[in-house]
Amino acid sequence: MWKDNLIMHLRIIHLETDDSQIEAKINSSSNKRNKAVVSDKKYLCELCGFAAAKPSNLVIHMRRHTGEKPFKCDFCDKAFPNTSDLKTHRQSHTGEKPYICNTCNKAFPRAYKLRIHMRTHSGERPYICSYCNKSFTHSKNLTLHVRRHTGERPFVCGICGQGFIQGAQLRKHRQLVGHHEDIEPKRKTLLLE
Repeated sequence: MWKDNLIMHLRIIHLETDDSQIEAKINSSSNKRNKAVVSDKKYLCELCGFAAAKPSNLVIHMRRHTGEKPFKCDFCDKAFPNTSDLKTHRQSHTGEKPYICNTCNKAFPRAYKLRIHMRTHSGERPYICSYCNKSFTHSKNLTLHVRRHTGERPFVCGICGQGFIQGAQLRKHRQLVGHHEDIEPKRKTLLLE
């Protein structure tokens, strides 16, 4: 069952279509380490192939497809699919920063932000450019860097057609040149009916 879930994951999430590539990824040593974990997950989402170890985790996952958000913020109108997301959001109102760096005492609202910060002390740069081997502490910085190699410019001015590597550059362009076309609202999560 874990293999079927992994195949579905590679096809849906990574858009992998080549069967030989899928088989190679499944047989790679890095995936063999995960077999024990995946095989424990016996509750399967029929919409996307997500596998959960407990039925309650599948219920929470299904809210991503239905758009259900039963947990409401006490401070604003936002709602969330689970209590964990709500707790994290509440910190934006309270200013709580419970994760503290042992080296410099800088505080963070989320554990993953502290983990990323720790790279500044350790020198760890795990994201490596496949074009020039330059390394980065953040995946987003690698993504922006790779666009310089590939020429990808996904942020395009709707008036003049000029493309930019990141959204901030497009916003600056609009401000400097005065190209303020009507900006469409952010995409909402697709709700399945």
